[in-house]
Amino acid sequence: MSETLVRMPKLADTLVEGTLGQWLKRVGEAVRSGEPLASIETDKVTTELTSPFAGTLLELLVSEGQTVPIETPIARIGEPSGASVPTPDTKPSPPAAAPAPVAPSPSIAAPSPPAASAPSAPAVPAAALAISPAAPKKATPVAARLLAEHGLTADDIGSPSGRLTKDDVLAFVARRSPAAAQVPPAAVPRPALVPLTPMRRAIAEHMLKARQTIPHGQTVIAADLTRLVAWRAAHKQDFEQHEGANPTFTVLFVHALARRLAAHLGSGVDVGVAVALDAGLIVPVLRKADALSLGETARGVADLATRARAARLAPDETQGARMTVTNVGSFGNLTASPIVPLGQIGILGPGLVERRPFPTADGGIRPVTFDRRAFDDFAADRFLRGVVDELCAVASASPSGSG
Repeated sequence: MSETLVRMPKLADTLVEGTLGQWLKRVGEAVRSGEPLASIETDKVTTELTSPFAGTLLELLVSEGQTVPIETPIARIGEPSGASVPTPDTKPSPPAAAPAPVAPSPSIAAPSPPAASAPSAPAVPAAALAISPAAPKKATPVAARLLAEHGLTADDIGSPSGRLTKDDVLAFVARRSPAAAQVPPAAVPRPALVPLTPMRRAIAEHMLKARQTIPHGQTVIAADLTRLVAWRAAHKQDFEQHEGANPTFTVLFVHALARRLAAHLGSGVDVGVAVALDAGLIVPVLRKADALSLGETARGVADLATRARAARLAPDETQGARMTVTNVGSFGNLTASPIVPLGQIGILGPGLVERRPFPTADGGIRPVTFDRRAFDDFAADRFLRGVVDELCAVASASPSGSG
């Protein structure tokens, strides 16, 4: 019988492992060549693995949620046989238990002689068991205040004398505190430990490594965007009709950053655009963003965000950015201190664009976090000011965004 192994694919040059997200076929089902077989999760994206061959799915070699190195066999496809094939979830049946040996009939024990009765204790007169009522205890003023603070009464505390003192109360509280603070384990709800998804685990690992290896700096500027806000409000509808995309503030920030980055590094810069997902954060890359018009930038950002949320990005579409825009203002945040991604020289985290009193009517805080190996403080300040100037220049562009 001919059969073929399906292996964990190498979806990008830098990937060394992948996670089997979900099997889309079950053992025994027919599979056509090119038909989706499983979803594969990497640290960036989730993509469908199509079957390279036609046949019957004979065996699943990797369970859902399992992470394995690239080229690891994950399934067998071939011609079915009469023997059943186990899957990763199948467990071998335990061997039949051997019959228990028959125990011999118990012998009848002879009755044991009665035990000698112990001498009974002398009877105690009932009058001796009675407890005479004690006189009410008195407390000093300080002790009375401590009793009230701890919800106690004088009768709760024993004292060698008939008068409670501050030391008596404090000693009682000290003895009682460990026992009172102790709660039965069953009464304390234990929080459930939820394992990290591959995306969130990768984000945590990357951010930790970036923080440890990149010397971070940050500069912040309060920008007056009154003209830009007025331009967007006046031309938003015409722009959408002409360009087929919304001139969001994220689009404007990406457009401005790309142009300023090209002035700093040269033409052909790639800019990352952070997109929030339920599973985490993904940063697809807008290629050669400095060469795009505002309308092309708007369509490009919209396309990347749509495909990111639909899990239709290719792994290489999340690699190669020189800087990233993460618009924290879209969540109402005034500012943030984002971590510079590995392999990039900085990240722009614009805050909320909001109306403010004179002297700035509409503005917001524009922080940029940068790699000190790429910028010093003065250069970073000038760079961020240049980004703000590019934003203001958009207000002078045509409504179609051709500028």
